[in-house]
Amino acid sequence: MCSGNYGFFGETMDLIVQYWPQLVALVLATTWMVRLEGRINTNGKLIDNLRTSRKEDLDAAREAREATNSRLDRLDTKLDSIFSEIRGDLKLLFTKGTHE
Repeated sequence: MCSGNYGFFGETMDLIVQYWPQLVALVLATTWMVRLEGRINTNGKLIDNLRTSRKEDLDAAREAREATNSRLDRLDTKLDSIFSEIRGDLKLLFTKGTHE
């Protein structure tokens, strides 16, 4: 080829000319792999953020359920007290009504 008067550079140019499609493919494959690694790292960070967000959401939902259950327990206690009072009043009315 053109390696006559150029020595080392001529040989290098001959190799480049001969193998340029493979060299271009190697550069493109390396670039693609670097981009792919970047996407993988980004997706890993997004997954970590989603896990953190999910944990926070689950904790908030648990706290809300506990608060709701606490309110329902207090309401249940109040209703039991009111129903007991109503039963007592009805019992008193029926016993008065039967004695008169």
